[in-house]
Amino acid sequence: MGADIRSIPLSSTYLGHFNMQYRRLGKSNLLVSRLWLGGMSLGSPSPRPWVADTATSTRMIAEAIEAGINTIDTADAYGKGESEELIGRCLHDMGVRDDIVIATKFGLPIDGNKPNRSGYSRKNIVQRCEAALKRLKTDRIDILQTHIWQPDSSIEEVIEAFHHLVRQGKVLYVGITDMAPWQAAKWIFTKSFDGLPPLISVQHHYNPVWREDERFLVPLCEAEGVGLVAYSPLGRGFLAGAARGTTREKTDDFIAKFYGRAADLAVQSKIEKLAEKAGVTPAQLSLLWVLGQRFVTSAVVGPTNSKQLSELIRCAETKIAGEIFDEISATYSPRMEVGHG
Repeated sequence: MGADIRSIPLSSTYLGHFNMQYRRLGKSNLLVSRLWLGGMSLGSPSPRPWVADTATSTRMIAEAIEAGINTIDTADAYGKGESEELIGRCLHDMGVRDDIVIATKFGLPIDGNKPNRSGYSRKNIVQRCEAALKRLKTDRIDILQTHIWQPDSSIEEVIEAFHHLVRQGKVLYVGITDMAPWQAAKWIFTKSFDGLPPLISVQHHYNPVWREDERFLVPLCEAEGVGLVAYSPLGRGFLAGAARGTTREKTDDFIAKFYGRAADLAVQSKIEKLAEKAGVTPAQLSLLWVLGQRFVTSAVVGPTNSKQLSELIRCAETKIAGEIFDEISATYSPRMEVGHG
């Protein structure tokens, strides 16, 4: 068992309750904070050495909640359930479960390659939901989301399985992550005709060096009233400043895979120069650029320590001139090929 969260003091960098803003998610009446605390960096440094340990993760959850963040996003694949377990334990010990929106994802294999233990069969969806409820120490998941989508999956079967869980009261809202626009459109219109639970959110890879969803997915979601939640707003730390020498920079192979173009380095350099001019950090400016896009409801942040968390929370009360955002936007170079981010 982890330490009782009430026995862990807040760090010296803790900022107190900032003026956190909230928005409705999609067409729902659910209010979510503009910043979501991401669970990928919470739990245990094994097997990802950059993930915060239990004590640090516990402290960050407390600090995030005290600062006004009311939504925590996780997935059963994060630490093979360790992230969900930690979040569930913390919220239980703090006695704040009813005040927090829990969003979790499923679909990736976490038990090897056994048939029906990954993907989007009705069998696996129900089983994974039941398991997540136990780890999160709750009787319902506020937002259940698909994780990395498998293109050959039956959207109709997934929607029907979600409907089953919603009717049981185990899931309140449904969302998706990283789905091709035509498939997202099929989901939206299938539920419209069949009276099934509406899609309220899409989590998508979005930041100043990855903007491909502006082509089709963003216009679709804007037109249909689906909330857009940006993950990797700092590009896995790539946009937080060059040569920081963090453990994640040294061990996360996806940084070079996703952001290895000369054009990406140009955006990184531009942000660093403009951040100095604006009197903010590169991480803050990158996050503010994301939050400044009219279609972005919220952004999922994944700090690995309290100092990083407090740096990002400060964005809640920071104003940046639109001309600076325009300069960042103008530096972007579209990608020839796109895939999961």
